[in-house]
Formats: sequence, structure tokens, C-alpha cells
Amino acid sequence: MVRNKIFYLGLVLMLLVLPSCKRAHVVHVSGIISEDTSWTKNNLYVVDSNVFVEATLTIEAGTIIKIAKKDGAPIGQPFIVSPTDGNIQAIGTATSHITFTSYADDTKGGNTDGAKIAPAKGDWGQFFISSPVESNFAYCDFLYGGFISGASGNEDYPMLIVVSSVPVTIDHCTFAHSQHAALNVSGAKDTSTVTNNIFYDTSHPVWMSPNFSIDGSNTFHNPDDSTEGNDYNGIWLPNSSAITENRSWGNNGVPYVFDQGFSVSQDVVLTVEAGTVVKFSLPGYGVDLTGGAAQIANLDSAFFTSIKDDVHGGDTNMDGTATTPAAGDWEGIYSNALYDYVTSGGILYAAN
Repeated sequence: MVRNKIFYLGLVLMLLVLPSCKRAHVVHVSGIISEDTSWTKNNLYVVDSNVFVEATLTIEAGTIIKIAKKDGAPIGQPFIVSPTDGNIQAIGTATSHITFTSYADDTKGGNTDGAKIAPAKGDWGQFFISSPVESNFAYCDFLYGGFISGASGNEDYPMLIVVSSVPVTIDHCTFAHSQHAALNVSGAKDTSTVTNNIFYDTSHPVWMSPNFSIDGSNTFHNPDDSTEGNDYNGIWLPNSSAITENRSWGNNGVPYVFDQGFSVSQDVVLTVEAGTVVKFSLPGYGVDLTGGAAQIANLDSAFFTSIKDDVHGGDTNMDGTATTPAAGDWEGIYSNALYDYVTSGGILYAAN
């Protein structure tokens, strides 16, 4: 009897000294944010429908945001940052990330939806940012987004898309498990920065414009498993445009891939870090150095080649050995100042 009393007394004392394990309060959100608003880590936020951000939305480090489905279908644009004064300030820390994930993701904040359904790629769509006020994302995890609509077959949603020359800073963020592309900054303001980010288990990790600088600090595989990369592992440049200011492209270990080509304007220098691979997809497209001192710095220590070249930058078009590179796969690098095509040991499989 005495022994039982001692046991129960010890159990009571243990319960008293155990740390509090409070479950975060679940807050459901949708509609318009018209006044400056803060989301804190004490709450777990569930996005039930489109959220229109028309003011400053500040998200505290450690906050978890889950995106639900609406009427059983993924929400294509759960966050729409307005073209007026809307902006998102989501600044996490190295030890306290901000998470944007699927409602079904029980690994983040527990089993919020009460179901036993595993999260899947495309459970939600994208952040659509079109405001001239700079948004900042640091130490944020974007998971299970990139929804592709099955209705029309041509709607795709990179998890974060920046348009209309909008400034944005994206640093130390992770983009993973996306059904489509992870990050599209092809329309972002050219002063935007994309640094120290991680991309894996996505379709196309990054889309950007040629007229954009990006350093070599980004990682294009799972840090815990270097074999887990992306379907089409590269930095994709889908649109042809002119580089009008001095730009630099860092060596991130994946190629820069062009659907078309690009030009470098007069007196402008594109600096390509040593070892960088640049690939071209179509015959007739290449690089135009359009006059004056337009140049590509470090050209002799980089590779400009065909998308079919698996030796440099890997199997970028994901066709195994079905295609092999050949002369004429792309146009070459033409210099208006020289009235001729540039030659270099790193220029491979060009027509000129």
C-alpha cells in the first residue's frame, strides 16, 4: 500500500514538472487582408480559400501555414499579393522556419485535418505576387504545391511566381515536392535576389529571365540525399530577352537552359562563373553580342552547348540515351563587333 502511494505521488510530481505541450490554436483564413496583419507561431493557420494580401502581412518565425482544398479541389492561388501595396514579410530563422504546406501534411503541426491522407504534390497552387512593394522570404519551406489543372491541361502553378517587375528577396528557403515548377522569377524586378535556397523533388526548380543575376549559393538536390534532385534539373530561361545591365550567373551545379536565345547589349558584360554550363534547346537560337564592348566574361572557362549534351550538366531533357548532341543543335555566339561568331573550347555542338 505504501509502495502504491509512493508510485502515485511520483507520477503526480512528474506530471507537474513536465513541460507544457500546448497544441497550436488553429485559425482558418480566407478573403481580403486590407490592414497590416501579423501571423504568429502560437497559431496554426489553415487557408480555406484565396487570400488577397492588400497590406503588409508579417509572418513570425516558426509559424505553420497549411493550405486546404476548396470543394475537394486544390486552391490554384491561395495567396494573391495585390498590385497596390500588398506585401509579405515572412522572415524565419535557421532554427525556426516558416512553413507553407498541404493541409494533409501531418509532419508539420500534427494531424490538423483529422484525416489519414498523405500529402501529395499539387495539393495547392502558388503565391502570385504582383505588388511593387518588396516581399521578403527567409528560411521558409514551400512544400507540396505547384498544382497543375487537369481541366484545361495548360494551367501550371509554380509554388511562387513573381510578375510585373516586382522586387522580392528569397533567401535560405526550401522548395520541395512540387507538382510543377518551384520558383518563377522570370518577371521579377532585376534587383531581386535568390540566394542560399534548396530545390528538390520538383519538375523545373527555377525559371528566370536572362536579364537577372543569380549567384552560386543555391542547392538543386536534397541536402540529406544528393541523388534526389528535380525532374528537369536546371535554371530555365523560357523567354528570349536582352541583357541590358551587367549581370552575373553563378555556378549552382546545374545548367542554365534556354528555350530560345538571348542578346547582350552594347557595353554590357555578362559574367559567367567558371565551370558554368549553358544549354540551348533549338537550332537557330544562340547568343548575340550586339555591339561595342558587349561580352561574356570567363567564356573560356564555361560551357555553351546543346540540351542533348548529357556530359555537361547531366541529362537535362530527361530522355536518357534517346538523343545525342550534334553540330548545329544551336546557332552559336555572334559578335557584332567582330562581324563573326566567337570561338572557344567551351562552345560545343553549335552551327557556327
